[in-house]
Amino acid sequence: MDGFQRFPKRASIAAICDPSQSARDQVLSDFAAPETRAYKDLAEALKNEQGQVDAVLITTPHWLHFSQAVQCLEAGLPTLVEKPACNTLEEAKQMIEAQERTGTPLMIGQTRRFIDQHIWAMLRDN
Repeated sequence: MDGFQRFPKRASIAAICDPSQSARDQVLSDFAAPETRAYKDLAEALKNEQGQVDAVLITTPHWLHFSQAVQCLEAGLPTLVEKPACNTLEEAKQMIEAQERTGTPLMIGQTRRFIDQHIWAMLRDN
C-alpha cells in the first residue's frame, strides 16, 4: 500500500475486495481514490471489473492466496501474490499449471527495499 501512496502517478487502486466492511472502509479512506470500487466477494469483483483493471495484487492471509490467485489467473488478470504464495507444494504446482494454461502473468514477491527501515539497514551495512 505504501507504493500506491508514494507513487500515485504510476499506479492506482481501481478496486478492492475484502469480506470485512471495516477493512474495506479503512483501505478506501487511507489509500484509495474516491472512484475506487469495493467488493465483499472476489468472484463478484472479477466479474464486474473485467476489462477495468490491469492487474491484481493479492495481500490476503496466506491460506487464501492459492484459491484467489487461480481465480484471478482464470479471469485473465496478471497477478502478484505476496509470499508465501501458497501452503503446499501441490498448490504451487497447480498455481503454475493455471498460469501456464491461461498464459496470464503470475509473480510471487515480497519486496521490502522501499520501506524506510530496510533502506536504513541497507545503507548502514554498506
